[in-house]
Amino acid sequence: MKPISIVLIVLFLIQVTSCKKSKLSSQQSNIDGCYKLIGDFDDGGSYELNLKERGKYKLYKGKLMVDHGRLLLENNHLIFHSDKIPKSYSKMNKQGIKTIENSNLIITRIGFVDSDYYFFERQ
Repeated sequence: MKPISIVLIVLFLIQVTSCKKSKLSSQQSNIDGCYKLIGDFDDGGSYELNLKERGKYKLYKGKLMVDHGRLLLENNHLIFHSDKIPKSYSKMNKQGIKTIENSNLIITRIGFVDSDYYFFERQ
């Protein structure tokens, strides 16, 4: 077998095995849409969370997009991972969807006992 063939086979195997997708529960997969923040992020702004693109989110303050990134399944929770740099300026980075009830989302830092909760209502 030629060395180039071995390299191609190894690259193919790495590609196939390293991109495993997590399956969402039926409740988690039914969150697409727009949500309005009930309350605020302590800055008095009116926020809207857009989850229309599968696996991605956009957070708007009024008409201005202030954060965006991906939703990843970690330890059976959907966790927000911001694409914003630096991450410390992100409102949503490392927050997770704790509960999905009656078309509403409760978002908090998963695993922290004394964390703020944010309530988003489906629009």
